[in-house]
Amino acid sequence: EVVDLVSSDTLWTFEVPESVASMSFVCAQNDSMIFAGGQKGLGLYALDRETGEQKWSKAIGSLYGRGIVLDSASAYIHGDSLYCISIKDGSTIWSEDISIQSTPAVDDRYVYVTGGYKVQVFDKNTGEAVWWRPSSERTTGGITVDDDCFYTQSNDTIFAYNKESWDVKWIYKSVGDTIQYGAQNSIAITDSKLCVIIEGNGEGNGELHTLNKETGAFLWASTFSGNYMFAPAIANGVVYIV
Repeated sequence: EVVDLVSSDTLWTFEVPESVASMSFVCAQNDSMIFAGGQKGLGLYALDRETGEQKWSKAIGSLYGRGIVLDSASAYIHGDSLYCISIKDGSTIWSEDISIQSTPAVDDRYVYVTGGYKVQVFDKNTGEAVWWRPSSERTTGGITVDDDCFYTQSNDTIFAYNKESWDVKWIYKSVGDTIQYGAQNSIAITDSKLCVIIEGNGEGNGELHTLNKETGAFLWASTFSGNYMFAPAIANGVVYIV
């Protein structure tokens, strides 16, 4: 459902075919299209941003817990495999046989993937495997990237990897805590800080830990009543958490 921000009027709706229950899919948009999927739907749908008219669809299976990443010409998403898809017509540019409930991270050269007990890096243009390292995360975990490093998690530990050497730059271990590993990303970054969600501490409460992004040093934490927080986002010096 698309709603006018000022009037709250419904502008148009699109029902994801064959989908049931919650979508658990964060739609993405560019200047002309919106991309949507669903829990039990058949795949990915590209819709006209103004009218909701379907432009194309891609049968890649359920997209529950799988976000989509766009650049100028391509979309990157996990479905029944890891796909690089043409935004123009939905054709497959390349795919890799990886089926995990996760959202990739993308920069100008690589696609970064975590889950299935691995952290993996693929060439953005060809899909060729470039690097991988074992991980304890069976299904999904947070991953994000900046100009110099990419950041991911494994159980109670955050890793910062150098993008050129693939070496570990720093490690932050939150002893006795469980880092949130649900479908939504658990890591958010700014130019100088990294925020990560702790699903539950020793008392069963969720926490937000903030680190120095350059060194991994602990800066501060905020504790919440209850656990299962999701999707940290940072804007204008403020971190927002669901």
